[in-house]
Amino acid sequence: MGLSSRPLGAFERAQYLTGEVYSFNLVICVHLGAALSEPALASAWAQLQRRHPLLRSAIRSRRGGPVFELIDGAPPVPLRTVERSTDAAWRGEVEAELARPFDATLPPLARCAIVSGRERQEVIVTLHHAIVDAVAAIEIVSSLLRLAAGAVEPPLEIDAPDSLPESADARWPARFRSPRVWWPSLRFMIRQLADEIGYRRRTRGRRHPPPEGPYECRILPLVYGRRETNALVRATRRAQVGVWSALTAAMLLAVARHRYAGSPLPHRFLAFPLLRPYLEPPVSGAVVAGYFSIVRLTTLVDPAADLWSLASAIHRLSDAAAKRGEKFLSARFSELSVRGMLRQKSCRMATAALNYAGAVELPSLGAAGAVDGLRAFVSNFPRGPEYTAQARIFRGRLHLDILYLDCDMNEWEAAGIAEEMRRLLTTEGDGS
Repeated sequence: MGLSSRPLGAFERAQYLTGEVYSFNLVICVHLGAALSEPALASAWAQLQRRHPLLRSAIRSRRGGPVFELIDGAPPVPLRTVERSTDAAWRGEVEAELARPFDATLPPLARCAIVSGRERQEVIVTLHHAIVDAVAAIEIVSSLLRLAAGAVEPPLEIDAPDSLPESADARWPARFRSPRVWWPSLRFMIRQLADEIGYRRRTRGRRHPPPEGPYECRILPLVYGRRETNALVRATRRAQVGVWSALTAAMLLAVARHRYAGSPLPHRFLAFPLLRPYLEPPVSGAVVAGYFSIVRLTTLVDPAADLWSLASAIHRLSDAAAKRGEKFLSARFSELSVRGMLRQKSCRMATAALNYAGAVELPSLGAAGAVDGLRAFVSNFPRGPEYTAQARIFRGRLHLDILYLDCDMNEWEAAGIAEEMRRLLTTEGDGS
């Protein structure tokens, strides 16, 4: 097998398998104060494809499992323009992109749409989640905007742009590649099994099973003001928890109060650890590939609890999991977990899933106009979490991009959960 192909890594196989059953896309929407032309964006995509091999690749089945193949003469990234009919037209386009699957055997595993208006424009980038993590997606969007605005890209940090980047598990720390990893793996699997048994027993008859029938992903984008955002960040520091822990606690409490009102119940939630800094050697943000994992955790949620006690419990749980190396162990067994999840008839993957990317910046476009907003969403599906969100701080404001399934809840219930989250994060934001 040469430099132009390689087997998918453990977590990449899990993402690919999910995408073969359900649409599993990462969609980013950038709001611009002025227009970038379609030819400029097409030229920018062509340059990005030359720079990043996974944008010229497909996933093909071979003996032994799926492989990435670098395709000679790969088609350009599809680009289409839609005239804005209403101010919310971009939302319909994003929802459609979340539901539209890729044929992974055909390159490229990316596409782009422009929602064009007289005074502003939205650029919507859709990527198959098997080829990118959040860092890679922001790298693609940032470079796309710079190139389309006429900027010159800095030299690549990687030596061979025609070689596919390594999978994350090829760079796992030595102790997770060693044959002796079987003992930590066994303990991890025992903990997972015990958690599954305990969760099923304690929530029997009181959890929401996967919905049946057709569904659509619906989005609910929220922006917190600078004052609210600064107060929340200060409160997390006083409480000695991360922003992700506070946001996850608020989401779990809000869902528990609106959808599981009554006695306290265990609830699952998902963490999305970024593996790039922990790989050997570490991987920079300039490399377009997927270097993250999903860790499933379970905690008791009392609907009457205060935000900060639950945030502290979540912080301790995630910290303990990190110290046990579960971000690597979860990735190691992710394909097995996904196969079980896809067969599951009685349990969802989790109650809530929130990915917090921290402070995110995009380049200034100079004469091309300002970047007015940044949204990000990841496709969900009936076996997945009940309530999900992508969060980041952009230009000093917390952006919370929520996604729910219309077969699960209507827009009023989804908005009620979001409003409860805002209330928790603002009225209890003093950290006391």
